Amino acid sequence: MRFIRNFFRKLKYKIRFLGKNNQKLVNYFVSSNITNKKLTELMNYYGSDKGGVNKDHNFSDYYSEIFFHKKNDEIILLEVGLGSNNLTIPSNMGADGSPLASLRAWRDYFKNGKIYGADIDKNILKNEERIKTYFVDQREQESINNLFKNINEKKFDIIIDDGLHEYSANICLLENSFKYLNSKGIYIIEDVFFKDKNKFLNYLNKKNYNFSIIDIYHEYNISNNCLITIYK
Repeated sequence: MRFIRNFFRKLKYKIRFLGKNNQKLVNYFVSSNITNKKLTELMNYYGSDKGGVNKDHNFSDYYSEIFFHKKNDEIILLEVGLGSNNLTIPSNMGADGSPLASLRAWRDYFKNGKIYGADIDKNILKNEERIKTYFVDQREQESINNLFKNINEKKFDIIIDDGLHEYSANICLLENSFKYLNSKGIYIIEDVFFKDKNKFLNYLNKKNYNFSIIDIYHEYNISNNCLITIYK
C-alpha cells in the first residue's frame, strides 16, 4: 500500500509541474541566469542545502529573484536552524553537514548586511565576520523571547525558519517572531512537507496572514521542496 501511495503521490507531483522547463521552477519566469547564479554559487561553495549541490533543495534560485534588488542594502537577517551535524538532533544535516553554511552565503551576498543565526545545538554556535549566533529552542516561547532579547535588534528585514521541520515548531516560532519583522519584511518557512500544507493553509488563512505557499520543482525531492513566504 505504501508503494502505491508513493507512486500516485509522485505522479500527482509531476503532473503539477508539467510543461515547466528549467526556467520556470517556481511558476514564473526566471529573469536572468546571471541573477540566479551568484547566490546559488555561494550556497554550494559553503555547503548549504539551499543551492542544489547535494540534491536536497534549490531554494537559492527563488531567493535570488526576490532578494536581488536588496543585495546591497543594509539587511538585517535572522535564520533559525544552522545545519547541525549532530545525528541525535531532529532535522540535522547528517554527519557531513556544514553548520553555518547558509549564514556565510547570506553574509557574502548581502555585503552590507547584519547576519544572525540561532540553533538548538550549542556546539555549532560561533561568531564570525558579520555573523552572530545564539541558542534557541523554537518549541519554547520563553526561549524565542530570550533570543530576540539577546540579539537586541528592533526589527528584521528577513526571518527564515530552517530549523525543526515540524508544523507545531514552525507555528511556535512564527507566532513569537513575526512581530519583529519590519513593515516591508519577509518571513520564510522552509522545507514544508506535503502532509503539512493543508494545516498551514488553514492556519494562515484563519489568522489572515498575507502569504504564499511555493512549490519549486525538484527532480529528486518531491516531499518538502516547498516554501511559505509571509509578508506584513
